[in-house]
Amino acid sequence: MFLIGGCSDEESGGLVLAEMEKNIRYCAAEKLRKVSKVRSRYPEWWLTLVDYVGFGIDDYDLEMFRNQVRIEHDWDRIVVIDPNEPTRYFEI
Repeated sequence: MFLIGGCSDEESGGLVLAEMEKNIRYCAAEKLRKVSKVRSRYPEWWLTLVDYVGFGIDDYDLEMFRNQVRIEHDWDRIVVIDPNEPTRYFEI
C-alpha cells in the first residue's frame, strides 16, 4: 500500500513538503556514500533528483519549502526536477 503524497483540497505544504525534505536528505546522504570512493576523480558533483513525491510543487509551496527547510549537504549542487515539466526545477 502506498501513502498518498498530495491531493487537490487547496491545502498547501504539510505532508508533501515534509516527505520531500526527508527523501532529499536520504538521497543526498546515500548517493554521497556511493560516490565517496570516486569523488576525487571530478572537481564538481551535482545530485539531480526527479520530484516523484510532490510531482512538481507549485510556486507557493516552493517558496514555503525554501523558507522552512535547510538541508546541509556536501554536494556542489542538488537539483530537483519537476517530472511534469522537466524545464522547471529548483536548486537546494
